[in-house]
This record gives sequence, structure tokens and C-alpha cells, in this order.
Amino acid sequence: MNTTQPSAKIQLNIGGTIFTTTLGTLTSEKDSFFAGLFDEEIGYDIDTNTEHFIDRHPAYFHIILNHLRGYNVKKLISELTPGEQQILEDDVDFYNIASMVDMFPHLYARQNQFKQVILSNNERVIQTWDMNTRTCVSTTITKFSVKCMLQLAENQVLCGQFDGGINVYDLLTHKIIKTWAGHKDKIMSMVRIDKDRFATGGKDSSIKVWNMDTDCLKTMSEHTDVVRSLLVQNEKNLISAADDSKIKIWNIESGECLDTLETHESYVISLLKWDENMFLSGSADKTIKIWRFKERKEVATLEGHGGGIWVLEKLDQERFLSACSAAAIKVWKLSTKECLFTINSAHANVIQTVLVLSPTAIISCSMDETVKLWNLDSKEGTELKTHGSVCCAIFKEVDQN
Repeated sequence: MNTTQPSAKIQLNIGGTIFTTTLGTLTSEKDSFFAGLFDEEIGYDIDTNTEHFIDRHPAYFHIILNHLRGYNVKKLISELTPGEQQILEDDVDFYNIASMVDMFPHLYARQNQFKQVILSNNERVIQTWDMNTRTCVSTTITKFSVKCMLQLAENQVLCGQFDGGINVYDLLTHKIIKTWAGHKDKIMSMVRIDKDRFATGGKDSSIKVWNMDTDCLKTMSEHTDVVRSLLVQNEKNLISAADDSKIKIWNIESGECLDTLETHESYVISLLKWDENMFLSGSADKTIKIWRFKERKEVATLEGHGGGIWVLEKLDQERFLSACSAAAIKVWKLSTKECLFTINSAHANVIQTVLVLSPTAIISCSMDETVKLWNLDSKEGTELKTHGSVCCAIFKEVDQN
């Protein structure tokens, strides 16, 4: 335990530049470089009259120090050049300032357990990419193009295919280890219900519920067009969105359609669960609708996109993002229903999927055959060239046991 008072003045010499602050500010993050440096428990004698020299670049240390003092430094970071941001990112990593990590997408990707993403494209290829080195580390050739995926185990993915079949691929051996057949056309959507079951939606207008160990448990066929998206709202209810402009609510156990919501004017493409009593829908009519689940009631319509809403993803408890066929990404505040900012021309074609790394870092995948890693504060994206038009992307979760 430190006996020196938190208000004690500390002088740091960072690469020849003097910074003055307090012990309490420097050690405010318990696992940081400074918390360890000034830990009297391990025998460090804190001398408040001595300059403590650290051989690091001094130019952007004031941003780290002001962050530790409690100031919002995001604007300062966004005004730096990419090269300057890289120096600051390296310093945040060196000093282990955990509360700043999510301000730097590459650093977050390196430190987060989701160090790899699995991509499928329309050319019958599944690739695993390392987001630290930004290189492809594994390629599996599939029997048919894969539209949607779920991870079953560290190196096993459940794939919904263009031929209507479902295969489980082992990404180490590149072989099929299990197969289901049932849809008459392309599988467009897939969702995990629980550890034993999953559901698929197809171009054949049907929804099927499957058992992982056996076969198809039931088929729901009340949609009249392509089923684009599926959402498990709770343990009892499944929500579907389709090209018939309808959203349907189902009882998972019985397969009964409990309700139909019909206020969109075109295809309903995307769904997002917000909480137990709220979900969002995105449509080719260029609108986002907010719904209360229990009341089956639309509470708001958001406009502003120039194309159909292909992607809806939650960023944090206040904000969500949308991505459209016009290749724009918008970030919204749910409580006020306002668009906070827009990244126009984020890609050269439709954005098909987005993975959220942190509230300020995302990965977007497009039909233009690129994947981009974005810093939402600076609105800067780093391009990753992939093979083929990306249909689906998921995080590769690593078994920690």
C-alpha cells in the first residue's frame, strides 16, 4: 500500500520533456505502467523531488496525462495525423492505459480475445484473418458459396449455403463434418437459439428450426418472399424479416405465428435486438423502425439513409449504427432518435455486415471485396483486401480453457 499521499507532486521526464502531475492521477489505473512504477509495496521509494525519466516520445504524452486527469481527449486524438495517432497508440499500449484502448481499433483488436475474424464470400471460400497482422491465416474451399455462418467450436463453423444446404466445416482439416438438407433455395439468415438448436431463413420463404444433433424440428412457412433476417428476442420468441415487407413474431416451440407487423413499405432486410422489450428493423424503404416487443407497437421511424438498411448493430447502451446499400454508415443515439454522424462512401458497394469491436471500433465488410477497420472517433478506415465479395463475417472466438 502506498504511504505517499495521492496529492503528492510527481515530475516525469518523458524523453527530455518535463510533465508535472500528482501521484493519484498517475496511478489512477491500477494495472498501468505508472501504478506498477510507483508501487511502494514492491520497494519503490517515491521521491517527490526527483525527476523520473522514461525514454519515450514526449510529443503526445499530454493527451494520455489529460485523459488520466479525467478530460475527454477524443477530439484531440481525432485531430492527429495517422502517423501521430500510431505513436500515441504505441504509448497507450506501452503505458497500459486500459481505458484508452478502445480509442484505437488496431490496439483493441490485438488485446481483445477476438483476434481473428472468419469471412465467407461468393466464390466458395472461407478465410480466417488475423486482425493483428492483417493477414489471412487459413483458407477453406467450400462445396457451395456460404451466405451465413455460426461458430460451433474454435475451429468449426456452421454454414448456410447458396444451394439451401447446411454444412459444418472444420477449418483445420478443411473438411465437412456434418450436413443437413432442407431448404429448396439459398439460405439467407441463420441464428443460434440455444446450445442445441438454431434457425435458418431461406430464399424459399421458409424458416426452419434445427437440432444440432438430429435434423429439422419444424418449418414455418407464412412468409411469401425471401426471409432476410432472424432474431431471437427471448427464450420463447423468434422474429423474422422478409422481402414481403413483413415482420413476423413466432413461438419457437410450437412454430405458431403470433403476430405480423406491416408498416415497412419494402423489403425488411435487418433486425437488431436492443433489450427484452425493444428491437429495431431496417428496410429497403430506407427507414429504420423502433418497436416495442410486448405491445407489438412501432414507436419511431428514423430516416436519412440514401439506400436500403442492410446492417443494424448495437455499439453501447446509448448508440447503434446502421449501414446501407449506398455504402454509408450512420451512428444514432436511440434515446433522442438523432443521427450523430455519417461516414459517406465508406465502401464502393453495399455494406453487407459489420462487426463491433468496441464502442469506437468496428469492422465493415462489403460487396466491393474489401474489409475495413474503422475508428469511429476519427472516422478513419484501414482497408484489408480480401478475395471475393464478402457475404458474411463473424468473430472467431478462442477457447480459453
